[in-house]
Amino acid sequence: MSTAPALTFKDAAEAEAFTKRLITEEVSPLLEKALKPLTEKQANVMREMLDASERERDKKNAMPKGHRFARMARAMALGRLETGQTDPEAATHAVKKRWGADDVVIKDLADAAKLKAVAAQAGDPTSLGNLVAPVWSTEFIELLRNRPTIRSIARVIPNPTGSLTMRRQTAAGVAYWVGEGINITPSKPGVGLMNFLRKKLAALCILSNDLIRYAGPEADRLVLEDLLKASALAEDLAFLRGDGTEYAPKGIRSLVEQFNSSAIYAQTGTTLATVDADFSKALRLIEEANIDLEGGDEVHWVMVPRVKWALWNLAPATDTGARPYRDGINMSPARVLGYRAHVTNQIPKNLGGGGNETETYALHGPSLMIADTLNVLTEVFPGGAYHDGSAVVSGISTDETVIRLLRETDFNMRHIAAASVIKSQTLGA
Repeated sequence: MSTAPALTFKDAAEAEAFTKRLITEEVSPLLEKALKPLTEKQANVMREMLDASERERDKKNAMPKGHRFARMARAMALGRLETGQTDPEAATHAVKKRWGADDVVIKDLADAAKLKAVAAQAGDPTSLGNLVAPVWSTEFIELLRNRPTIRSIARVIPNPTGSLTMRRQTAAGVAYWVGEGINITPSKPGVGLMNFLRKKLAALCILSNDLIRYAGPEADRLVLEDLLKASALAEDLAFLRGDGTEYAPKGIRSLVEQFNSSAIYAQTGTTLATVDADFSKALRLIEEANIDLEGGDEVHWVMVPRVKWALWNLAPATDTGARPYRDGINMSPARVLGYRAHVTNQIPKNLGGGGNETETYALHGPSLMIADTLNVLTEVFPGGAYHDGSAVVSGISTDETVIRLLRETDFNMRHIAAASVIKSQTLGA
């Protein structure tokens, strides 16, 4: 039998140090290894018990979609009645008093209180609120707008100097049958002028420099698209119904009314028979003016959505199951009497004494002419001054940047007879 040599220590401090090292380096790892299975088993049992309790509570507190939000709103209202306050703490006090401390809305109110506290601290630089960075989505929700149409169907020509004159024949020569020795009656064609004089369309957008410094490229795209769409809609409305006064072009309706008023006529009714007559008349007037309708895609309808869907649903009185216009409307793109139909809200729907009338246009696309001098010019003025409607504002003082968009153009019709307008329409109203 062997005997291990005895350990000797100089003093009690050395013995204590040895004992601590022995427990730390030798005993503790062995004890931890031995207890690990038991510890894990106990932890798993506790976790399962907690999960079961959580599931049971969630099941008990489960509510149909929207009910939890409604209960939260009721809780806030209850807190207002009980305490006169509208904060989560007041609502929590009232809920515990009225509904019980285990009500499902208690946790929601606690979360709301935490959010309120964070929001308050975020607005207070002394509580390190500047370190709380807001999270912004990279997506911008676009504004719903009308749909421009005229530029997509018209002929666009350059007008580089801003003033363009085109000659057009206004009268034809005449031929006669004559006998021998009879003088031939002279004739000569008439010539007129059609002028394009640039009209300036402008848009001004004021941006906070903070947006420019800190926002991503989505903000740039939003500003650019907003200006482009705003200018496109403004010019489209002028091309359709502009009266030519002040600085705007004269549009289709004003040109037809001034030079070919018989091509603007009121609807005769809303039955299938009257609608057939009104729409076929619009095409007949254009063809009777010797405008070629055989091109197919050169003739266009422009109408509001309610007229389109009224045509889609229009039925004869003798056979309510028939829908003569439906197949054409269901085509992509939609067609009416075989010709392309453009749908837009640019045409008013509140015309007439009753405020429920609109108009439908039949147009020969190549006869519509847009003369562009300056297509689009965009300029940026950091710190620029601008007029806000009542006074001049300095962008330097307000830390703003001014963005200006300019477009110079004019509109006219090669042949005024190439358009007809059905007015006073109540179809679909």
